[in-house]
Amino acid sequence: MDASSQPTAPGHRSAARSSFSPRNFFAGQRVHVIFSDSLSNALCATIIAYCVLSFIAGQAGFLAYREVKADIIRMELQLEAFSLENAALLDIKESLSTDRDRIAREARSLGYIQPDEKIIQLSNIDTSLSAANIERLEPIRSGKSSGLPDGVIKLLSIITGIAILLASLVMGYSPRKKPEPIQAKSDGVLAENR
Repeated sequence: MDASSQPTAPGHRSAARSSFSPRNFFAGQRVHVIFSDSLSNALCATIIAYCVLSFIAGQAGFLAYREVKADIIRMELQLEAFSLENAALLDIKESLSTDRDRIAREARSLGYIQPDEKIIQLSNIDTSLSAANIERLEPIRSGKSSGLPDGVIKLLSIITGIAILLASLVMGYSPRKKPEPIQAKSDGVLAENR
């Protein structure tokens, strides 16, 4: 006699029959469903995290847009300051081309003298106070965003997806109470649930 044809005790099942039982089949299906649900949750979380991070902190996101707007305002202020300075320099140019006294004063400030004058040089004199200290504005470099690079956003999104996958798997494999089966009486009438 082979092993499958041997009689078994009423409470025992053979090894061949127990591996293909409906309970094991449904348990395998449950694992497959839990894993596929967890994987779809993780994929959705990764895509959503990438979109949200790109919208808020990406190189073309909301924070970078606010920074560009601030740069535009600073550039407009600089343009106005340069326009005023340009107008003042144009006035100086006009006065130097027409006013002979102004030409003489500017020449003396540069160190030129008339033929009958002599130069006396004094040492240890601080000339920094006499020179006009015009505060130059620093040029603004535009075009380079301070937002997160795309690679960093992708990495953060993948980490979020992995965390969601692990959390979904842990929550999916948690033991659940199974409802008690309905007991049948010996006469065939179903017993009431307790």
